[in-house]
Amino acid sequence: MVFAVCINAQLSFKIGIIRSTLASSQPNLLKFDPKITPNFGGIYYRIKAGNTIGLETGLQYQAYTDAFDNYNTKRHYISIPVTLSYKPTSLISPGIGVQISQTLATNSPSIVIQNKNFDLMLLGKININPFKSFGVEVGYNLGLIPITTYTAISPSGAVFYDVKLSNRYMYLALKYNI
Repeated sequence: MVFAVCINAQLSFKIGIIRSTLASSQPNLLKFDPKITPNFGGIYYRIKAGNTIGLETGLQYQAYTDAFDNYNTKRHYISIPVTLSYKPTSLISPGIGVQISQTLATNSPSIVIQNKNFDLMLLGKININPFKSFGVEVGYNLGLIPITTYTAISPSGAVFYDVKLSNRYMYLALKYNI
């Protein structure tokens, strides 16, 4: 008996919106105001083994906007997500994976906010493909490492607290499969 697995590839583009916020090591100390921003997009390459299992990677850009303690911050990232997906039907495909991100730029005030240049996230997503070429993707990314340390300083210079913050966001993207 011979088993054969058909391996094929698919290129896709995604563009979408992000609802970002920051996960805090001391959630009672900061008031967050999550923002929804249309700053997410990229090109992706999916390798499919048969009709049900796929491995997708790509290159994507994201910009997160957050507001907390009277500061508005915007962080720009270039990321490489790697996800493993399962396609039980032609309509739905859930997936899980990791994402590595590099900071491109930030507008955070450096006196009170120290940013790291690297982020590592867990991600989960669901693709809904009502058509062969077009689909919708909904996902959630959770930062595994603190990307920012926020230091609250009084006018006299006393430090109130240091809070470690990590990225987390939910997204909705339109997907075009080539």
